[in-house]
Amino acid sequence: MRQRMYNLSSFVRDIKQKFSSWYNRKLERKGTLWEERFKSVSIEGRENALMRTAAYIELNPIRAGMVRDPSEYRWSSYAEAIAGGKKARKGIMQLCAGRAGINEWQEALHRYRVYLYEVGGE
Repeated sequence: MRQRMYNLSSFVRDIKQKFSSWYNRKLERKGTLWEERFKSVSIEGRENALMRTAAYIELNPIRAGMVRDPSEYRWSSYAEAIAGGKKARKGIMQLCAGRAGINEWQEALHRYRVYLYEVGGE
């Protein structure tokens, strides 16, 4: 399984097949759960592409009406960072590092939150 992780298409296909088999056995049903192939898009080459993608993901629970603030969604990296998660904080710091040379956690958090709402308002 670890070797296939480096081939995203293969990895996702295997996970979907295993989950579908388990789900179908559990509910005594047949057929596929997903009709189409997953969508994979390169985000390289555009200014702030990675930051925009991260903001899009963080704001999904808000768009779905699950929470009012991204920090309320327990499975988000943003909520994890606010709770003190070192890896999540490091990720946000890396996202914000290129923006005005930010190297303090509180400043990065502030800038990231402002960015979330800038992008979310578009």
